[in-house]
Amino acid sequence: MWMIKTIFPMSLNNNRLKKIRARYILTNDTGPFIENASLLIDKTSGKILSIDKEHGSACKDLLIIPGFINTHTHTDLTIEVKNDTPRIFSEWVLSLIELRKAAGKKNTAILRKKAFRELTAGGTTSICDIISLENLNDALSSASINQDGMQYISQGGLNGALVSTHIPRIKGFIEIRGLDPSLSDIKIEEFEKAQNFLLKLKTAPYGGFSFGISAHSVYSVSKELFKKIVKKNKKWRLDITIHASESEAETQFISQGTGDISENLLTNLNLRKFSKPFETFRSPIAYLDSLGILTPRTSIIHANYIASKDIEIIKRSGVSVIHCPRSNAFFKSRVLPLRKLLDNGINVSLGTDSLYSNSSLSMLDELKYAKKIHRNVTARELFHIATVNGAKVLNMPPVTATLKKGALADIVIFRIPRGLMLCENNIYDNILSFDNNDILQVLTGGKEF
Repeated sequence: MWMIKTIFPMSLNNNRLKKIRARYILTNDTGPFIENASLLIDKTSGKILSIDKEHGSACKDLLIIPGFINTHTHTDLTIEVKNDTPRIFSEWVLSLIELRKAAGKKNTAILRKKAFRELTAGGTTSICDIISLENLNDALSSASINQDGMQYISQGGLNGALVSTHIPRIKGFIEIRGLDPSLSDIKIEEFEKAQNFLLKLKTAPYGGFSFGISAHSVYSVSKELFKKIVKKNKKWRLDITIHASESEAETQFISQGTGDISENLLTNLNLRKFSKPFETFRSPIAYLDSLGILTPRTSIIHANYIASKDIEIIKRSGVSVIHCPRSNAFFKSRVLPLRKLLDNGINVSLGTDSLYSNSSLSMLDELKYAKKIHRNVTARELFHIATVNGAKVLNMPPVTATLKKGALADIVIFRIPRGLMLCENNIYDNILSFDNNDILQVLTGGKEF
């Protein structure tokens, strides 16, 4: 329960404390929607010390909310879509492979920095970023750690993400691929090499960087590799994310051994001998369930092509679903049955995917589009999808996406018109109407971008 009190003028040590007075504060917790209050932040720990009632005349025309959590993006693909960018899935994948090759380490660093600027401009304070295992190992080959252990400094492919003094809170899902079963042990060894380095970081609890596993998809990871990941993760205890049921071609591949992925993508990648799955399943979700990889620590990215039986599996296993509505629209994919997922108590979060299948990395833009296509979902539900639900995917629900005492000061501050009157009934609709230029400040751990 929130303890709100009237405070008297006090002297603040500006080197340690930061106070922000606002006309409205949305805690995103079970406590009240607060008018005329101040948020007190300990800049050393980056945590919220208190929310205190203020005299209305002392408060600025501001709205403070928890920062958005973008649970799926690829910062190394911050490449704008062009008129000739393919929309057929296999052609799009092949084009991005070529773009990655052409980018090189230096340009990839620039792309990551650009992504961070765009993400934070739209109110994002935490991200789940897909990082290729090859990219990570390149970075680690010349990596060093700064004095607080919360950033990397390297000349490798990740240095754009890691040399910045202030970046979003990052959960890096290290991507493992390998459709050739004979390479499974090698892929696991490569991952463990990277993991051993990451575990040496003396990172503070809920620090700026944590990591998990991205077992890419059913058409890029062999059965043997999936099984080894499941077995090894009993020891690793890492969160897992998987692209699944993203396109109709994926369902065709796993159920019939036909379609765009089977006939075009794998052939062009010289993987034709793997174009027929070892065993067919009704759906990608059914296949993943048979492997035992679906648990409460697993998140499924996209999940557009799911049936009622898939939803039953997702609900039973406790899996989260990551919704990327504008990226899905880019490929003209089926619309996610969001209302049905929510009604089944399934945790759904929000992601922008990469700029290479989207028009921006702004979560405000993503929320607006989600509201447009999901008219039976309320603005409040969408706001929670973009905040508290995302914190569950980060595995950090107690300390971010909320403004309670002791939580990290991951916040967005909006400048609001003087005459705008907000209340608990209209606050969420108003937030979804804001644009990036309405954002005055974005802070992670009390530090401003």
